[in-house]
This record gives sequence, structure tokens and C-alpha cells, in this order.
Amino acid sequence: MSIKSKAAALTGAGVLALGFGTALATVASAATSSCTKTESCGGADLAFTGHGNLSLAVLNPDSNVNGGFGYNNEKVGFTTSGALDGTQDFTVFQDATEVPNPGPGLGGVYGYGNYVAMYTPGGSRANTATGQIQYCISVEDTYPVVNHKTVQRWSLVLRNCNATGKSTFSTGTHATDTPPTGEVEATVSNPNPYQEWAPTEVPGTFLEFQDVALNSQHYRHGYGGGNFVMDDRGFGGSGTWGLAYPENDQSNQEFTIIGCTQPVTVFNKAYYQC
Repeated sequence: MSIKSKAAALTGAGVLALGFGTALATVASAATSSCTKTESCGGADLAFTGHGNLSLAVLNPDSNVNGGFGYNNEKVGFTTSGALDGTQDFTVFQDATEVPNPGPGLGGVYGYGNYVAMYTPGGSRANTATGQIQYCISVEDTYPVVNHKTVQRWSLVLRNCNATGKSTFSTGTHATDTPPTGEVEATVSNPNPYQEWAPTEVPGTFLEFQDVALNSQHYRHGYGGGNFVMDDRGFGGSGTWGLAYPENDQSNQEFTIIGCTQPVTVFNKAYYQC
């Protein structure tokens, strides 16, 4: 599906009035409750369920490195969904140039904003005051052997959220009243383009996550193809290392977002669980 046909319309009051899709559960399964109650924190469930319910997660996390908050080139992929699994917790920071105009959950390449996803296991962020480093979902140019041939792949990894020395992050504020008032989402200034992801609509009740940098030929390092989106490699099961792969609109590239705060809660409700 082309970029033009997939440009998401801005979410209006009429769209927000929609109820949950009949196939969606009402209990968050890809993020811990402590994360979904924290501003901008949540997770993502994969539409493909051929190997059970799978969620975006950090694979084989090491609690002995950086306090358990990730390390450089640590693999990101998919594991069995679990509301108590902190490896599935991420906090999204919207590009600060999009806030407050056009506003939380809006703007970006496809109308739903551009975001950096920081690894925040158990809903907690790294403590930079004690020397811990904050890591975000990025991509690594890899060359695996597939069917006896060496191929180029953009694999999902954690990278230093401020590797360029220019990115700054602002923590959001969660409102507990109903409906929430004074809620402020988390934002990032000068994000690393390889770490920016833009949700885009696809047919049905799911979103795809486009890698903003790789959708520009300038950042592909010779790799051809179309738009690059998060992908469950080969429709793999739990433990599969994820990719940023040319989009083909298959269920291994489609997600339901898990979250109960802005910016997620200003999306069309068909796309998220809370």
C-alpha cells in the first residue's frame, strides 16, 4: 500500500466516540499495570497470533548491565504477552515540534505523530543521575545468512537514546481524574531519526509502525525497497528477533497499542487497548 493511500486522517471527535473493536480485549496484555498508569507508557500486541499472543519486547534482558535498563545493540523482538512482563514496557516520546500544535497524538508523517520508544522495564526509566543510560528502539544494519545466501536486514535493537548528543527528553504528567484534565504527554527534542517511529493506519483495527529514517532513501545505506515497518521476522514465535522490513501489510507487521494515557488515548479507540 502506497504512502499516499495510507496517510492517516486526523482523529476527530466523531472517530474518538467509537467503541473498542469486538476482537479487542479490555485488559492490557503487553505492558505492566505500573506502566499503563504512567504517562506515555505502554506496549504493543502483534496482530499475528499463529504462535499465540505476542508482544513487542526486549529479548534476553540482562539485569546486571545498566541496572537492567538495556544496553547497546540489545535485541528487540517478540515474546508471549504478559501483563506482568516488564520487558514489554516502553515509554513513547512525541517529537516536541508537534506539541502542542497540532497536539498530542497528531502530526508527524502519517497524522498520528512521530515517536521515540524508550525501554522502561516495569514502567521505570533509567536514572541518569547515577550514570545509567536510557536506551530506545532503533535499527542495526545486519547481514544474516538466509537460505544459504547473505542478505541485508535492518534488525531491531536498543541504542543510546542520546547517541547524537542532541536529544533531550521531557517526562509527561498523568492525570487521574475522569475525563483527564491537565494531562501532558512525554516529548523529545532533536530525536535520532533512526529511533523515530510513525504509526500509520492499515485496513482493520491495527496500526503499523514506520521507521521515519529508513523511509528516506538517504538513510538506507544502499538498501532498496519501499517503506520500512516493524516486522515479526518470518512470522516467528516467542523469542523472535524483530526487523524493520519493507511493508507488505501482513499480520506480522500490524499492532494494537497497549496504553491508558496520552498520546495513545487520543487515537481512534479501534487501535488501542486500555
